[in-house]
Amino acid sequence: MNKWMYVYGQTLPNQLANSGAVLSLCEGLLNADVQIEVVIPSDSNTDAEIRCQYDLPDTLHFRPLLFPQRKLSAIRMAFKCAANKETDVFITRMPVLAVILATLRRKTILELHHKIDNARHWKFWRHLLHLVPPQKLLVASLTQEIQSSLDTLVLKKSSKVQVIPSAARSFPITSMRDRSYDCGYVGSFLPGKGIEMVYEIAISMTDTTFVVYGDHTKNPDISKKFRNLPNVKLGGIVDQAHIGVALNSFKIGL
Repeated sequence: MNKWMYVYGQTLPNQLANSGAVLSLCEGLLNADVQIEVVIPSDSNTDAEIRCQYDLPDTLHFRPLLFPQRKLSAIRMAFKCAANKETDVFITRMPVLAVILATLRRKTILELHHKIDNARHWKFWRHLLHLVPPQKLLVASLTQEIQSSLDTLVLKKSSKVQVIPSAARSFPITSMRDRSYDCGYVGSFLPGKGIEMVYEIAISMTDTTFVVYGDHTKNPDISKKFRNLPNVKLGGIVDQAHIGVALNSFKIGL
């Protein structure tokens, strides 16, 4: 059985949507007979607490190893992870970490959810790509647009680039008649993530009821606009373990 290590840089549990996607992916890999361990910051909760928060099986284990708040964190993380010789494949969302691991001759998958140019200090770390040996770096991009935006050096050094949609857990489906709202949104309130489009749809469909889940404090201006609409309810932050309940509260998802 292949041994994988997912290197995740955020303390768990947290309210970030990407934590749920990462752990759903790891659960899916477990179901595909991949032995995977999640590397997390040392100030995270215990395995049992994390599994309870995200409704995960007992077979998914966590290793408190990283210290992202320190200087040169990417280098520290990479060398600590690379020292684990039993790991066959590393996977991470952090471009800098992926490049360092690949340079250290460890097979690494970079899971890209945004343009790689947005990575911190990428212009500097990009030079390391020249040292990456063949067949050590693979790129999995969330969308075709992200793949199309990859620069030539990334494409040259990647043994494979493939578009793989985000991992999503399956949830029991309730009757449509039992749902309280016509439309719903579960996601980020940060500008540019799509919340503006949700608002435009809501003000153009006054006879349709909406529920909008997410951290409204991240965007007070648009949250105030939503509160002024009689057909919209702000549902607040949803814990990862309760995403299914939120999804079953509306008929059409945005």
